[in-house]
Amino acid sequence: MSSIFRVVIFSFFAGILVAGIVFFFFIKKDTREQVAESPRVVSQIVPSVLPETTTSVLVVATSSVQQGATTTAKATSTSPTIAPSSKNTASLSLSNKVFALTQPTSKNIDDLLADADVDGLALQFAWEAIETSDNVYRFDELDSVMTRTKEKGKQVTLHLLAAPHAPKWLEGKGATYFSSTDFRGRTLRDVVPWDAVYVAQYKEFLTTLALHLKEKGTLDVVFDVSVTVPQAEMNLVTCRDGALAQGVPYDRVKYLAAWKEIGDAYAKAFPLQVKFVSSPHMGLICAPEQDTKFYSELMNYLLTTYDKSFWVFAADLKIDGSVRSEAYPELLKKTGLGYQTIWSASGKAMNVGVELGGTFPDNLKQSVCAGLKNGAAYFEIYQVDVLSADTTLRSALKAVHTPTLCKNLQ
Repeated sequence: MSSIFRVVIFSFFAGILVAGIVFFFFIKKDTREQVAESPRVVSQIVPSVLPETTTSVLVVATSSVQQGATTTAKATSTSPTIAPSSKNTASLSLSNKVFALTQPTSKNIDDLLADADVDGLALQFAWEAIETSDNVYRFDELDSVMTRTKEKGKQVTLHLLAAPHAPKWLEGKGATYFSSTDFRGRTLRDVVPWDAVYVAQYKEFLTTLALHLKEKGTLDVVFDVSVTVPQAEMNLVTCRDGALAQGVPYDRVKYLAAWKEIGDAYAKAFPLQVKFVSSPHMGLICAPEQDTKFYSELMNYLLTTYDKSFWVFAADLKIDGSVRSEAYPELLKKTGLGYQTIWSASGKAMNVGVELGGTFPDNLKQSVCAGLKNGAAYFEIYQVDVLSADTTLRSALKAVHTPTLCKNLQ
């Protein structure tokens, strides 16, 4: 090769390198300015901790599983062989997303999927709605939604709710139950969240579900699965002064170990999907003690073991941000962040067919902008708000995809 030819080749590649550096600098500068001075450009979501939300979800879902059930052999310890590494990392390089919070039985699924501002569906449903009794499964409603979503080129988040009110058939399998009164004065009877039978049965359910979706060709539709076991949103609503119930002491070691074991099961069954882990309200695992280290210990274990496929999720987004997520700034530097609004802005929030009794007190667009400023990339909005023609609510959805719309807020 002649000297002149080598000089020409060198000059050509040097020019490409310089152009790339200039392009990267200006694009990154523009992106930083567009996210309303967010501390993180790329970020990161599950259901509201309010006990009545989860309770009503399970009551409605359980009543709908009496027909069309099919018996399926329980999966063994073999999980879907989707990828060989235990550190499959869900990519954080994604565009901002709006998911409509709904349920598989909703009559509005097709309308939600047709909405250009909606990237996917956040489906809340009960474990018992799928596994109606031990080793008996009903996938028909879920399969229908998954297939329609795939046809529209959109995605799904799965909120697989179990507690409070875990499947009644668990008791026959030997799971330990307790009865107590929550802070709202309601009597609850449920499974002990670190019970070995409960944890083992849910792990089998996760594996069976993942295998089923893979066989149906819809596993790739799943963007995220929420880690909702041992307890949805982590707070133990009946736990007071070191006791889950009378005669049932709170065991921090066993509770944390159960979370880690379930986290391992999620990573094995859904290695390529994001896994949302809801942060507890004010660290109140067992009131009145504020154990903020509990969530940090769990997340640091999951992130160390499985990299960034586990995200921080907070279901309390409102106009001034999120108490749940903002309590863990060190974790927000390590992984993704997703939000669900604390209420519906329309005051008619539907959670698996049940109207919630509160009205979101603040403007939805301002709340979305607060979430963007915190660095979130995933926003879960109640179905009733997504379906609304109200221009303020529509502008909130658009702001997720166009953060510059937040600059005009006073």
